[in-house]
Amino acid sequence: MLKLEDVHTYHGPIEALKGIDIELNHGEIVCLRGLTKEELKEKKTSLEEVS
Repeated sequence: MLKLEDVHTYHGPIEALKGIDIELNHGEIVCLRGLTKEELKEKKTSLEEVS
């Protein structure tokens, strides 16, 4: 199980992640979606924080 609560990440003065929560159970597959350029940056930042 992977559980993240209230995650905040900053790139300089810019808050890239603003208190995200996510919980993944064993065997689950999750897709992060983003339609705009900013949403795509947030997905990349989310994955970098977990790794």
